[in-house]
Amino acid sequence: MRHSWDDYSPTGLRKPSWGTRVSFRCLRCGTERHDIYNSLGEVGYRRYVYPAGYQYARDERPSAAEFRIMLMRQQRRERVKAREAAKGQRARGKGRLRAVR
Repeated sequence: MRHSWDDYSPTGLRKPSWGTRVSFRCLRCGTERHDIYNSLGEVGYRRYVYPAGYQYARDERPSAAEFRIMLMRQQRRERVKAREAAKGQRARGKGRLRAVR
């Protein structure tokens, strides 16, 4: 899954000695991207700042296929959980008397 970038104004960063800084933050994970554009609009510098726990160690990184499998398993667990919650709500509502109007 790719980042969902939103522009923002960071605090505490020095003004670049050349170019124009443009900063973005991912709405999903909080990763920050800081670009410096030159006068031609080209990216002269790019830096990412990742939240704690975001990156895998070099020797632990899953392949793209393994990531997709993890995503499918997570989505399946969430669907099962939602189905069980809905089933529990229906079961709780069956024994109640309803007012007749």
